[in-house]
Amino acid sequence: MRALIDLAGAGAAEAGVPRLLDELAEHCVRLLPVDSCAVLLADHGGGLGLAAARGRARVLGLFEVSSGRGPAVDAHRTADPARCDDLGAAGGRWAEFTPAALALGVRGVVALPLLRRGRRLGALGLYRSAAGPLPEESLELARAMTDLTAIGVLRTLATGRRARIAVQWGEALEHRIVVQQAVGILSERLRLPVGGAQTLLAELADVDGVDQPELARRLVRGPTAPGLPG
Repeated sequence: MRALIDLAGAGAAEAGVPRLLDELAEHCVRLLPVDSCAVLLADHGGGLGLAAARGRARVLGLFEVSSGRGPAVDAHRTADPARCDDLGAAGGRWAEFTPAALALGVRGVVALPLLRRGRRLGALGLYRSAAGPLPEESLELARAMTDLTAIGVLRTLATGRRARIAVQWGEALEHRIVVQQAVGILSERLRLPVGGAQTLLAELADVDGVDQPELARRLVRGPTAPGLPG
């Protein structure tokens, strides 16, 4: 319960996605009967990268990312769990991944998608040195932790997006204010109508090779400001 509460609160913007995924990996190896785990995260283009890992799963996670094949890759691509209770009897499944896993002493694997409202965010790979199914109660806990992590990832991304929009809006408002001030200065000094002052400011900015807000800031600072065109 404490782990679930921890994951539910770790998605705050100040914590960030990396810390959230690292918390997920830590809780998995501490609370589940697994020896190692890897968390793969999808980028904006849909490509997967290794975001967090514990134990030998770091090697397997990098192998899956580089080869584009394996249980965690399948879980992300299909949005369904992928599992093999005994890799030694897997036959041709994951022909490249299976030998690498067996060489590292991994016999059982379960991969769960990081999924929220149809949006595929990545996958969690759980690796065991013993063959056999992951107990159902452990599987349910893993699902609950991945669900909370997916919510936290989306919440963090949304918070960051809102913050960027707020900054952009503030910059746009500041630009508009300083341009209006500069237009007022030109209109008063040159006895131009507001429309004429706006046109002049645009033409001066074009001649000087700067954007209007930057030229406007120079005008507002004073007629002797450096870089102010004659």
